[in-house]
Amino acid sequence: MKAVSASASRYAMIHQVLRDAITHGTARHGLVLLEAPLAELFGTSRVPVRKALNLLHDEGLICRFDGRGYLINPDGLEMEPLRLPLSHAHLGLNGEDELVDTRPLGERIVEEIGAALSTCIAFGHYRLDEQAAAEHYNVSRAVVREALMRLRDRGLVEKEPYSQWLAGPLTAREVTE
Repeated sequence: MKAVSASASRYAMIHQVLRDAITHGTARHGLVLLEAPLAELFGTSRVPVRKALNLLHDEGLICRFDGRGYLINPDGLEMEPLRLPLSHAHLGLNGEDELVDTRPLGERIVEEIGAALSTCIAFGHYRLDEQAAAEHYNVSRAVVREALMRLRDRGLVEKEPYSQWLAGPLTAREVTE
């Protein structure tokens, strides 16, 4: 499966999972996809599922039919709808896989920012630019600020009185901790 960025929206993650299942042939052709069962399977609301289904429809991987929902039909063939209760297995996935990361964006990117910081703070003191980070991760500054506050709680960054975020350098004591 193609990796999806931690900052990707829920609909993009759902779209990618379903797209991979359809294009790799792990989701059965003719299977009926309904918003509510998919939302339950992905642990999210129907709105991101609806948007993902619309994208798949625009790509021609699923189609409307006489009935509710969408039919997996990338080849556009005449087929009988296959109405099954949706499960991980119907999408060719391991039942233990978390299909969509439903954590807030700030929580999702904190690991990426933390990893980037851990590689550089051993070499000195760095000022962090919220706007540049927001542009890099394709999120808002508020999301970056939330992630930086979580990293501050872990002791990886600090905030100056003039609103600048600083990281590093590591002291021998911090390395030990």
